[in-house]
Amino acid sequence: MEKYKKYLIWIILAAAFLLRVINIFAMDMTSDDAHYAFRALGWFDFLGSNTQTTPVQWFGYVPWWGNLSFHDHPALAFLVQKIFFVFFGDNMIALRLPGVVAGLLVTYFLYIFLRKRKGENTALLGSFIYAVTSAALWMAYGQYLETVESVFILLSFMALTYFLEEESVKWLYLLALFIGLSLLTKYTALFLIPGALLVIFIKNKNLYKEMWPKFVVALCILIGVLLPAIIYNLETLATRGHFDAGLSSMVGMHPKDFELIAGRSTSFNLIQDSKNLFFSVWNINSPFIFVLFVFSLIYLVWKLVKRKEDNIDFSLLSMILFMVLMFLAAGGGVERYLTILSVFIAISVPVFIYECSALLRSKPQKIILGSIVGILLLGECVYAINTNILRVPFTTSEFFYSSLAFPYTGMDQFEDFVNQTFAPLPDMTHISLLSQVNNGFTGANAIFYDDRLDWFRYSWYVMKYQEYYKVPLLPISFLFNGKLGHTLPELLKDGPKEIYFVYITDNGPLDSVTKNSTAVSGPIEKFKTELDAQNTSVQNITDPKGEVTMKIYKVK
Repeated sequence: MEKYKKYLIWIILAAAFLLRVINIFAMDMTSDDAHYAFRALGWFDFLGSNTQTTPVQWFGYVPWWGNLSFHDHPALAFLVQKIFFVFFGDNMIALRLPGVVAGLLVTYFLYIFLRKRKGENTALLGSFIYAVTSAALWMAYGQYLETVESVFILLSFMALTYFLEEESVKWLYLLALFIGLSLLTKYTALFLIPGALLVIFIKNKNLYKEMWPKFVVALCILIGVLLPAIIYNLETLATRGHFDAGLSSMVGMHPKDFELIAGRSTSFNLIQDSKNLFFSVWNINSPFIFVLFVFSLIYLVWKLVKRKEDNIDFSLLSMILFMVLMFLAAGGGVERYLTILSVFIAISVPVFIYECSALLRSKPQKIILGSIVGILLLGECVYAINTNILRVPFTTSEFFYSSLAFPYTGMDQFEDFVNQTFAPLPDMTHISLLSQVNNGFTGANAIFYDDRLDWFRYSWYVMKYQEYYKVPLLPISFLFNGKLGHTLPELLKDGPKEIYFVYITDNGPLDSVTKNSTAVSGPIEKFKTELDAQNTSVQNITDPKGEVTMKIYKVK
């Protein structure tokens, strides 16, 4: 068996890859991932909202510093996605591949890190857990900023451990570099700074005295890495009186420029925030890995009390402690923010399992422990596959399925239809002026879409075509209220060669607000009824259950 272990990591990496690509085309873009991708594709910070505005709306153009960062987050994860778009084009492969690559990197780095310090078995189990755990898969498919952030968080943790072991200045500098890159991805990596400082102080506080000039250099490295975000925030403060949305929220600012999210601010209600944090961690993880993680934390605390902890153990506790405090101060944290916890779960759980096994003296005890762990890990695999892989889950019980699972409403089919209708797509337009927004549509054909389309899906599946390709993919309300300057009969006579209308059914991607608006739904339903009465040619888009989610009417 031992001679085959060297191949296991490659099997684990292959499994990690397959689990992250099998649904790469089908899952809908349903959250912030949609507008992250839109902005990365054109490197254009714009949401089309008057309640969450950006520099191009403030000034009518993108100032020089407006390209250094984004109004809500630093730019590194956007840059990574932009690079993939440049090499692979505007498609779902380029959009979701960063999450796949990030997942593979974390899986492999975990193996490299744990193998030398905790043994081959612990390293393989840690890699396996990250490869298959539901939260890590969900994060990868969601293509959230946390995918890239997790890579740098792990590298920061590794550099901290190496620095404590070797006391080499290169690891101190790399620690500063990786923390800076983590923060340049998302501000939720802030816990790394106090976490690392506490570990160094407790484990070897003399390092501060002996190497203080090196710590100053490390601070300069950290500031240097963060310079794009620093410049952006200083310029925003000077011109608008506030920082970017993320930093403004952290320091309690409520700028009108970010009115939509102005309610997000630091607060502290220990009981309520603790409940929010607990349920956020519970919701994003399966019950199986959650139980293992809780027991691993108890074990680490026990080691600390018995003074048996090593550098990894103490670093884990320090990082998790400051992460908890950070999220408590922010109201408990949103589920997707807490996916970064998966990195620490993949370290603490295998350490707990194998060290506990070593503490057991009898073979029957080891068999019982192994059986319990095996059942829990099997449950995790079933949960992860049912939530992230199966397009029709075999059960929606919370023990084997997460309510956070991404839906399949056929947006991939919608995108294929749009690409075919406007093929070949024009070259992308680089936008730097507000006057270029929502302007200059050209094309032989036209598509009118249902105004009730979910906003997040709109920001990727519609807005990118409107702003970057300038093709006439327009809301049907434009036709009803005369914004086009032409009536439907006029368009049928002298307008585009082909005209389509995409109607969203009750099973489709309807926006939670506009679907209940009679003013919006009334004209749309009336138009749809008229088309049905005329026996208009229609093409159905269906979900994996075969239910119709959208109807494409060929009006002309």
